[in-house]
Amino acid sequence: MTDRTAVVKLALLSFAAWAITLLFYFVGIAVVASAFQRAPSSTASTVVVILIAAELLIACLAVAFIVRRTRPVFGTALRVVWTVVFAVFQFGACAVAGLAALLALNR
Repeated sequence: MTDRTAVVKLALLSFAAWAITLLFYFVGIAVVASAFQRAPSSTASTVVVILIAAELLIACLAVAFIVRRTRPVFGTALRVVWTVVFAVFQFGACAVAGLAALLALNR
C-alpha cells in the first residue's frame, strides 16, 4: 500500500506540471501572435509548425517527468494507470493548444 501523503504530493505535482505546461502553451501562442502579426504568411505558417512541435515536446517532457516521479510512490500497475491518465490529459491539452495556435495565427 502506498503512503497517503506521497500520493497527495504526487497529485499536486501532476496538477502543477499540467498547469505549467498549459501556461507555456498559451503564453507561447500570445507571444508568437504578437511577434508575427505583420509577417508574411509563409513565415507565420512555419512559426505555427514550430510552435506546435514545441508544445508536443513540452507535453512529452511533462509525461516523462511524471513517469520518473511515480517510480518511488507506486507499484507497476498503479504507475501505469497514473501515467496513462496524466498523458491523456497532457496530450489533450496539447491538442487544444495546437488548435488554438492554428486559430490564433490563421491567415
